[in-house]
Amino acid sequence: MKVLHLGIVSWRKNDCLMESYGFGKFVEDKPFEGNTELKSEDYPDYYGGSYIDESGQLVICVAGSLDNGKEELDDILPSGNYIIRHVKNAYCDMTSILENIDTLFFDENNDVTNNIAAYGIAEKENNIFVELIEFNDKAIEFFNTNIIKSDIIEFRQGSVLEGESQLRLIVQAGGGVTRPDGTGRSSIGFRARRNGINGFVMSGHGAGSQLNRAVRLSPDNLTVGNITARRRSGSVDASFCRADSSAVNLTNRILQNNFVLGAVRATASVGASIAQAGIGSRVTTGTVLARGVRVSANADGLTVAMTDMARASYTSAGGDSGGPVYRVSGSQRHILGVHVGALGSNRYYSQIFNIESAIGAIAY
Repeated sequence: MKVLHLGIVSWRKNDCLMESYGFGKFVEDKPFEGNTELKSEDYPDYYGGSYIDESGQLVICVAGSLDNGKEELDDILPSGNYIIRHVKNAYCDMTSILENIDTLFFDENNDVTNNIAAYGIAEKENNIFVELIEFNDKAIEFFNTNIIKSDIIEFRQGSVLEGESQLRLIVQAGGGVTRPDGTGRSSIGFRARRNGINGFVMSGHGAGSQLNRAVRLSPDNLTVGNITARRRSGSVDASFCRADSSAVNLTNRILQNNFVLGAVRATASVGASIAQAGIGSRVTTGTVLARGVRVSANADGLTVAMTDMARASYTSAGGDSGGPVYRVSGSQRHILGVHVGALGSNRYYSQIFNIESAIGAIAY
């Protein structure tokens, strides 16, 4: 329990640190407002990243000499209780490199980034990882010549992110919805309200490509609502299903373990322990491996570039797409986002604040 309590304190400290650099805040029952992804100029020169270690302690990485940074950190986190780790690379420098890659990765009119599966900052390793679908010396040389060359970059083998909407109906009480096109099912994320209308958040790719399509509860095959908002690009793979009538009972009770998701929306630091629930794998746990990851994903038969995804180590299976990703804070379960899919051994989820900003659905 001591480690768990320390982990909760560390989460809160890291939230304060990010807010001091300009990450937006949220007001209960209102859409998230403010920055969901900070830019290179937002970070001080001394900051090299942060994460929660295995003991639940917040580790703040400091690049080069701390100079006046220690006084600034003490002002932001007056109670102390964090570890300083000296590293080589500043976060602003690493973010600047990501932004250079972004200009090509998110440009639909060029093909020089077609071989990139994912990239982002590895905060524990204090470098940038770039995962290439075709991984060899020639591919690395092409990247260095045509995109950017930097000693900060570590190249790895990668593959295109695949969604995990199940293509075969499996009978199970609750927890699942049938895709509007009838080809499979995915998981319910969390209860939400959009423009004063009650409903729930689910997968974006699991909702099909058209709005106002009916969604049916699985395995009952009874219509529970229809899709009124959907995003399958940028930083979000999620949709909102409007509940058809007051007869639909909406609850945040997790089917697989009977715990209740609170309406508290949160972020999780690298190293934080989290959980995912879905109809494919039930409940699995893991840790956050990276934040702000850019990744290539399949969307409606096309490959799209997605940004600001969170990478985690929990396991998942077909049908888990759209299921809630959450963290335990004492007796509460805080919503972090919804599961998107798997890329190799890594799992990805869309973060709750990005979902709110994109489709206007607020957990309640």
